[in-house]
Amino acid sequence: MSGPLSTLITKIIKFAAFQSIVIGRNCLMERQSSNAQPPGRFICSPGQRPRHRVAGFFICCLAASGLLANAPAAISQMPQPMLSAVSDQITVGIYLTAIQDIDTSQSSFLADFYVWTKSPADAPDPLAKVTVVRAKTQTTLNEWRQKFSDQIWSLRKYRCELLNDWDLGNFPFDRHVLAIGVIPQSDEYTSPSYQVDEKYSGMADYVAPHGWHITDFKIFSQNVAYGSNFGDPNATAPYQYNAVTASFLLIREPWRLFFKLMAGAYLAAGAALLGCFMKTNHPPVFAGRIGLQIACLFAAIINHREIGNAAGQRDTFILPDALQLLTYVLIFISLVLTLRSRSLNERNQETRALREERRVTLCLALLFLLLNGALVWAALAATPISSMLRTIQIGD
Repeated sequence: MSGPLSTLITKIIKFAAFQSIVIGRNCLMERQSSNAQPPGRFICSPGQRPRHRVAGFFICCLAASGLLANAPAAISQMPQPMLSAVSDQITVGIYLTAIQDIDTSQSSFLADFYVWTKSPADAPDPLAKVTVVRAKTQTTLNEWRQKFSDQIWSLRKYRCELLNDWDLGNFPFDRHVLAIGVIPQSDEYTSPSYQVDEKYSGMADYVAPHGWHITDFKIFSQNVAYGSNFGDPNATAPYQYNAVTASFLLIREPWRLFFKLMAGAYLAAGAALLGCFMKTNHPPVFAGRIGLQIACLFAAIINHREIGNAAGQRDTFILPDALQLLTYVLIFISLVLTLRSRSLNERNQETRALREERRVTLCLALLFLLLNGALVWAALAATPISSMLRTIQIGD
């Protein structure tokens, strides 16, 4: 009850209380003036007793009616127990244990990982049907399920062969952002929004295979949309699903592999440059010098074939390919320099031939070192930025 009626009842209660106080004061004064009454009794005059009783009864009735009238409003203003929104959510976590069989020729890698969910006990188990995005094979190794109060904790371990588009442009200084996308309840028409368990998600200490290491593990949820609604008459927009993604940065340990691959090419380039210090004024020396430089060219070609086998992708132009092209150019220029030196010697210009080939050889060696250093530095600097770990898009 509210408004004018509530205000009227409040005024009546105040008036009745005031009248009761007046009657009580009169009775007390009358008691003090009477010595015949025993102490301790509250006595009013015979004319005032009915008035006192009527006032008291009237106050009690009004107080009760006021409480009853305002009870609904008071109850509505009491804090109500809030329904826990967390109990209706599905919490998903991922823990990575191993990365194996990195195969750049087949565009795949093998991953072992745990997936767990915490969901309401009266809801279906989210891990009863799970889809791992881009999985060529999906094997369940172990599974556990247990109920805690009103929650169900479900845990499974998977081994999956996952597809990945390897970017080997900076090989062997390559870094790759890999993603493991998990879709619980993948048989549902619409997937719910998941809450990720960032506290307990992560990876083991020794995850990557030999020659690699892993860093920057992130877990997040993302919406992935198809480009079609697959002809569904009830769908007004393309289909989409919510996935929980664990992403991490896979880094190759480069230096040992780099020198192993490029040692042959660099030795061939160095031998070709050293051959330029052989004088060409005598025909046998000239023949030996040009034969040495041609042998260096064939050695560089053979070394280049080994680089293609190590990378695993022959149709990709990688950093060692660019370095090999520099080696080819250097050896070819050294051959041209040898021929020119022989030409000058035949024209009796030995001093000029010696001076020019020394200067050109030093400039060529310096330029070769600078270009190699610049290409390697560019490969080291061209690393994926950390924000890519949270914006990587996965497809089905």
